[in-house]
Amino acid sequence: MSRLEKHKGVRKGFSRRGFLQGAAIGVTTVSSSHLLASEKAAATNDGSYPATNTPTTEYDFTQQSGALQPDAIVDSACQFCNSLCRLKVHIKDGRIIDVLGEPNDPVQAGGLCVKGPMMTQLVYNRFRLKTPMKRVSGQKGASDSRFEPISWEEALSTIAVLSDIAC
Repeated sequence: MSRLEKHKGVRKGFSRRGFLQGAAIGVTTVSSSHLLASEKAAATNDGSYPATNTPTTEYDFTQQSGALQPDAIVDSACQFCNSLCRLKVHIKDGRIIDVLGEPNDPVQAGGLCVKGPMMTQLVYNRFRLKTPMKRVSGQKGASDSRFEPISWEEALSTIAVLSDIAC
């Protein structure tokens, strides 16, 4: 008689080991059948992918999709640091769809840091500032500060006055 049987009595039914073995077999079976079905569905004679009939999908974002093919590729440079890494900005219908590194760039050799691909957010982020703002109440950094939009002329003249005071 084993020590477990002496202290806890003999267990009838499933053991922990049997349960884990059954769970592993079940997960493996479900996963492999799903993978085999998806490979079979994606395999076509001409190398194209089958069309999806999902009503919630506006565009088919696959590699062969025309939605991802840019109308133009514009050379640019990243402005986030002093390395000025060269960029290839892909534009479709007047909007940026991708930002990639320039393969011949001596600094990054086609790669990008974390900041480079986020340059799109400078243009399209809903929280970006579109006009100069002036604090009308509250202290710098206070959560109760209020701001109002001002013209570029007023902003530049305010900065000029402040720079005269500092000198």
